[in-house]
Amino acid sequence: MIVDIGGETTDITVHSRTNLGKGLDEVVFQYTGPGGGNNVNQKFIDILRRKYSRYFEQSRNTDTFKHLINQFQSSIRMPDTQMIQLHAPGMSQEMIINTEELDSLFDEPIKQIHQNLKVVFNKEKVDVVILVGGFAE
Repeated sequence: MIVDIGGETTDITVHSRTNLGKGLDEVVFQYTGPGGGNNVNQKFIDILRRKYSRYFEQSRNTDTFKHLINQFQSSIRMPDTQMIQLHAPGMSQEMIINTEELDSLFDEPIKQIHQNLKVVFNKEKVDVVILVGGFAE
């Protein structure tokens, strides 16, 4: 089974291997649905807009969200992340996201991915799972 968890979707493909050593024979299950990392990015921006609405009302920099998302994605890959401190262009204070807020960003996408995988495991015998894509971490 190959699970590609990218920006917009989770794509799951299950292949069969009847002739070992001769490649993949056929696709026995294919699914594309919601659950990618862009869902998390949007929730992240929504939290920042609520917490720091004054900054976002005044800011006219169209690259601000990209800048903040890049910082966010780098920060969450650090071990034992308890909070994220972000530096926005033109803002004198740091933007802070705590552990509870971070966890809430991932709840729904992970739940969707888990449900999708459960469907596959109930229908197919899966021996190997390969995770790929930017949200696979």
